[in-house]
Amino acid sequence: MEFINFRRSLKETRRYRDPIDDCLSLKEKNPSMFKNWRISPAPASEIDSIVEGTHIMKPGNPTGLEAVNKKFNVILPNDLDQFYKNWDGGYLLLSVPYTLLSVDEIIERNIWIRSVRHEPLDAPWKIVKFAHISDGNYIGMSRIGAEWYILFISNEYYDAELSQTGKPPRQGLPATFSEWLDLILKTDGVLPDIWPSTFERLP
Repeated sequence: MEFINFRRSLKETRRYRDPIDDCLSLKEKNPSMFKNWRISPAPASEIDSIVEGTHIMKPGNPTGLEAVNKKFNVILPNDLDQFYKNWDGGYLLLSVPYTLLSVDEIIERNIWIRSVRHEPLDAPWKIVKFAHISDGNYIGMSRIGAEWYILFISNEYYDAELSQTGKPPRQGLPATFSEWLDLILKTDGVLPDIWPSTFERLP
């Protein structure tokens, strides 16, 4: 997989009004990772800030999602695996920002969510979360039979509730990771009819 559109987007500098100072918080927690972001107060505002920068991606994982597949006894889609061989997670600076979990974080976060919700850890993994939006909402892959589909995972539902229908999700989202990635690059992160923009795009 070449991920041509995504590679092109890595070179694009973007400006957003951040009403919740999310980017400032990220930079304060990890200044070396987000050192190329410029953050300044928004004009005539004591709350908003303006962030200017690019997506921040981590170096690829040579084994891709092998550790996830082994831990959860699954075989995640090849395009997602290839993506992680190029970039082991990162932060997508869009009007809806996404934190792409690293391989280690995918394992830790999915297990942690099951633990705090008292869901059995030995149950089959039919849903694997890989991207955090905000407030405990995620994007993940949902397995129906032998096929995997992109799924928006609301914090209001348990995994068992989301996977019990045995049918592909009907959320108006593309089926594959690659198609979803192209969609959010086109919509600046917005998921139609699911998640509106969080940051205001600035010229």
